[in-house]
Amino acid sequence: MLRIGYIFDGVFKALVSLATLMLFPLLVGDWGATAWLLCLTSVAVLASALAEFAYGMRVARASHIKYLVAYDAGWVLASIGAVLLVVSGSSHAWDLWFGYQLVFSPVIAVIFGLGARDRRSAEG
Repeated sequence: MLRIGYIFDGVFKALVSLATLMLFPLLVGDWGATAWLLCLTSVAVLASALAEFAYGMRVARASHIKYLVAYDAGWVLASIGAVLLVVSGSSHAWDLWFGYQLVFSPVIAVIFGLGARDRRSAEG
């Protein structure tokens, strides 16, 4: 069951990354997202997705669930913050939303990438 969860979470993040790139003209042109931030974030989220997918395929231990919970909780908080910025009339909502992912997706990618390489964690 854990294996499926890690794999699906990786697939979801990959879809978010690809959807963000596909929606580039709308997000940048009409909604004011910063182009370079959107592009870098898409790459970072895709790297995170691939690392999670690899971890799910190779190891899939319960010990790493805490990292997903922390990342997703932060993503929810960043999303709430972005909505509050939009409601207040600020133009920085996308900066917060993409910025969170740009900072923390590589952290998740490293954690899961190293975890997928560590075969000892599969024995634990």
